[in-house]
Amino acid sequence: MSQMKFEFLPNEILFQCFKYLNIIDIFHSFDQLNHRFNRLIRNFPFSLNFEKIQNKFQCEEFCQKLSIDEIIKNQLYSLHLSNKNTCYPVHLFISKFSFLQFSQLRSLTLHEITDNNWKSIRSTLSLISELTSFRMVARHQLSDDVISHLPISQLQTLVIPFQSLPKSISNVQFSSITYLSIYECNLDELFVLFNNESKLNYLKIQCFSLNIKYIRRDDARCFNNSANTLRTLHINENCSHLNCLFMLLELTPNLENLIIS
Repeated sequence: MSQMKFEFLPNEILFQCFKYLNIIDIFHSFDQLNHRFNRLIRNFPFSLNFEKIQNKFQCEEFCQKLSIDEIIKNQLYSLHLSNKNTCYPVHLFISKFSFLQFSQLRSLTLHEITDNNWKSIRSTLSLISELTSFRMVARHQLSDDVISHLPISQLQTLVIPFQSLPKSISNVQFSSITYLSIYECNLDELFVLFNNESKLNYLKIQCFSLNIKYIRRDDARCFNNSANTLRTLHINENCSHLNCLFMLLELTPNLENLIIS
């Protein structure tokens, strides 16, 4: 049986192979191998995730190359920073880079970040021009209002499961968001989310604060703020009081999936 050397594969096949590898491993293995690979790996759009990488030297090695090469910076479209299961915690990355250095950054995930991490990065978040997805995975609520620092009007995905909505929610533009996961929401806030411009397709609420005694099915807001685009609603079992469910179902006439967990 004939064998083909990896380096003789066409670029299209190599790009497909690279999708299954971490960019740090790609650079460690192929950088400076030959001119073709040098050029190829620098023109490969990539996501960067430091979780489950055990070699701190390789992380430092890649970040050093990233810091001096604008071509590599412009290929980064997704960034996942974490303080869990990593040898390269958040503070090491943000001490070297500003998010604004990555012109094509479209997705940002922050995992178990500290308040100090947050204070260091929050001022730049609203300035990330291409950002459409923001996720914050945490077991605690930050002391700060997260949403006020985000470019909400351009986000399509917003996952902040342990953060509450801001008190001034009526002034926040949610019209571009299609996927939303939040910690707490009351009926008034839900009406704001379910406005006539809503594009919400998926909504997850950990804690739905609804005073059953004051539900009025003839409330005009129930007719003016139906979420016609919502297909999946995921709520906590504590929100599954029948009156609450009936209200939610009336507000979501095109719902396809109701998840109660």
